[in-house]
Amino acid sequence: MKEAVVALAKGEAVHRDIGDSDPERMAAPMIADYLKAKEKDWNAAGITMEIVPVNETRHPLAYAVGRATETYEPHKGRVVYLTYTPEGPVDQTILLVGKGITIDTGGADLKVDGVMYGMHSDKMGGAMVAGFFETLSHLKPKGLKVFGYMAFVRNSIGKNAYLPDEILITRNGKRVRIGNTDAEGRLDMADILDEARLQAMKSINPHIFTIATLTGAATRSFGTLTVSMDNGPARLVKMAESLSDAGDMIADPSEVARIRYEDFQVNYPLSDWEDVMQFNDKPGATSNRGFTFPMGFMCIASDLDKHGCASDHPIPYTHSDIAGSAGGIGTLATGSPLRMVIAMKLRKILLVVGPMLTALPHYNWAMKHNPKLTAALGALHSLYVPIQVREMTSTKQKFNRLGLFQFGDKLANSTLAVSQGVAVYRDIGNGDPIRMAAPRIAEYLEERRAAWEAAGINMKIVEPNERDHPMAWAVNRAVKGPIDQTLLIVGKGVTIDTGGADLKINGGMYGMHNDKMGAASVAGFFEILSHLQPKGLKVFGYMPYIRNGLDKHAYLPDEIIVARNGMRVRIGNTDAEGRVILSDVLDEARQQALKEVNPHIFTIATLTGAAVKAYGKVARVRYEDYQVNYGISEYEDIMQFNTLPGSTSKRGFTFPMGYLALISGLSNHGLSSQSPLPYTHTDIAPSSGGIGTYGTGSPLRMYANRFILPRVLP
Repeated sequence: MKEAVVALAKGEAVHRDIGDSDPERMAAPMIADYLKAKEKDWNAAGITMEIVPVNETRHPLAYAVGRATETYEPHKGRVVYLTYTPEGPVDQTILLVGKGITIDTGGADLKVDGVMYGMHSDKMGGAMVAGFFETLSHLKPKGLKVFGYMAFVRNSIGKNAYLPDEILITRNGKRVRIGNTDAEGRLDMADILDEARLQAMKSINPHIFTIATLTGAATRSFGTLTVSMDNGPARLVKMAESLSDAGDMIADPSEVARIRYEDFQVNYPLSDWEDVMQFNDKPGATSNRGFTFPMGFMCIASDLDKHGCASDHPIPYTHSDIAGSAGGIGTLATGSPLRMVIAMKLRKILLVVGPMLTALPHYNWAMKHNPKLTAALGALHSLYVPIQVREMTSTKQKFNRLGLFQFGDKLANSTLAVSQGVAVYRDIGNGDPIRMAAPRIAEYLEERRAAWEAAGINMKIVEPNERDHPMAWAVNRAVKGPIDQTLLIVGKGVTIDTGGADLKINGGMYGMHNDKMGAASVAGFFEILSHLQPKGLKVFGYMPYIRNGLDKHAYLPDEIIVARNGMRVRIGNTDAEGRVILSDVLDEARQQALKEVNPHIFTIATLTGAAVKAYGKVARVRYEDYQVNYGISEYEDIMQFNTLPGSTSKRGFTFPMGYLALISGLSNHGLSSQSPLPYTHTDIAPSSGGIGTYGTGSPLRMYANRFILPRVLP
């Protein structure tokens, strides 16, 4: 078992090295170099290797796909042929053909609007074949002979690029009319699939497979799962179904589809000029049967359609589309091993984090305690059980013991404290709008009162009232010993956001119970404080929890509301409620800050859709972010919102901070004032998580690592 696990892991490593690396590091010649470095070990295991340049005669379709880059040596295409021959007699032969597009620009049918991002992963099919041979080199199974075919080319745009309407001739003489240059995967594989067909006719008990990130339709239909489909001879042995069953047993699930007559018919010629059409005039992702008819094309182009059940030489052929399952940029592996552990019902887990020997000195995340802390928090993220699952089912905990190898007491205790804070954050933030309505959040926090007070935290819970909070609770921490820093953290706590009178429609309300993540992060911060009790740091927390509902008493656009400090606010959009509920408590925080040592005010909120659409680590608030909130008539002092949705407004994620500074009086505490007050706003709309995911813990871990952990960890 151990040997098999190691062999699979090493095969996956090869798969990822090739498939996940960027298009320069794993351009076709560099993939060839990478595989050549394995040739000695592979030869010893019975694997032979041949690597040749893509050839216009031998591989005319793959050559056409890469034609735009053939004049640039670092990007020239390569075809890799691998053969594993076992010791002793052979009773089965499999022939694996993998798509190897090192980067897919779409070619002349250029991918636009950001769709090209992540297309370095379009070589995952070829990478999988290489990984399969790495596993073979370690396990050396008897009786199984394996052939591998991988054409690695770049689908680029340029003066020599192949074009729509062009007619290409396959290695077996078929005329192919190009319909869309962004359907290059089937061309990349067609000629080497014909070579595999010819080899299969000479082999014992053969079965051909193609593996490719081929169609968006597969992703739309099956999400993140592989979909496999059989030709007639393969369906007789139920290969796609047996692949699905095998995958289920090893946490690599797949679906099964069926290829039909119409998947061949759609590729038939439209004129005397061609023998086969490469593509129709619709994007594959929106075409009927968009993930099955490419297999029909490959059968016709490679002559495999002549090897059906009724032929003299039936050849089983199975196609696996991995467009949805292969992964991509931003795909995280953190939780996957833990999910497998959980599925295996292993209750005692040991987490071992090895040294990061290749990390460069400026990689702060890889230094000191950071890798262990991050890994442990990632493990605990996967092991978290949501509060409503704990309350409504028999599942209270996913593990009995989690061992942290060579962590040390301080780091282990700090890790536990942060994870407990994140659990509070998730309990509140992910709880549905009934379980975590404002009164029940109050009950939840009251359960922590004794432990928090023992740690020096004083808690006060009040109902919002028209005098103190006309537009929308407060917690403060008492510190023993001298104070050198004071934080005042204000979190948005909208328990469900319907949009109010400006009602969210067309499904926009879905997931809006997470609109309290800002306040949930404040509560989680105090949970961490209660365990670690850092010296010198005083913290005030403010969390207004309300529901933005719709009924006859709902607040309305054009309504003018007077804030606790007397400023008149004209409501522009009731769906911009977050800044409204923060306004008065932010003013309270401002007044408190004036009495404190070295204060810094923060607001944390799932505030704007514009933050989701924007990018970058840090944004800057400017004069115009204040100006857009100025009153436009004698009736109001400040405008709550303009007439555009926040996600489409210019600077839509910065001007709300301008509003908050104006309404709370913080705009009077700039650098040139007599009492400057530092104020930082964090918009967590993109980062806090949603339905189908646990609350990410953002920005709680960041705040804890900035203000708490440096005081308790060396």
